[in-house]
Amino acid sequence: MLRDALEARPPEETARQAVVGAVDAFVEANPGALGVSSVVFSAPSLRARHIVEATRRWADDGIVANSLMPGGIMTNLQRHIPAETRARSAEVPSLKTPQQGASTSLVAAISPEFEGIGGRYVEDGTEAEVIDDDVEVDPTSNGVRRWALDPASAARLWDVSLDAVGDAGR
Repeated sequence: MLRDALEARPPEETARQAVVGAVDAFVEANPGALGVSSVVFSAPSLRARHIVEATRRWADDGIVANSLMPGGIMTNLQRHIPAETRARSAEVPSLKTPQQGASTSLVAAISPEFEGIGGRYVEDGTEAEVIDDDVEVDPTSNGVRRWALDPASAARLWDVSLDAVGDAGR
């Protein structure tokens, strides 16, 4: 369904998918650090793999995808998180306003810098640095782990996803 929607564009234009995911190197390396289950943080890294494989499969048809991290943003959504966890999150430096976080989404979706380019992870309005898997990080670290953009892992995840949804995904 997504592919059909993205293909319904003028043929001279590139269709872009900007996938928002709140994931960073620190939380990936220390899943319990903010008092939230590691399951919460696995979905964004899965989305990062999705964009790698979607771009590989669809780029020849003018469809690309990038994943992005809008930044740490305190909004009303945090009311659903336990107060203790919210307090720890508020101590993380460089929280952004909703407008600042939205700017990265716009860069990934409409910036000429990413026209026709996919399979990238965007943060702070630019392509994120790829961090080796064995590098130690802290809450102020930026970047995306190398394994989150691994093409072989992305292809395996795509196949598993297609098997899970059956004919609906083909």
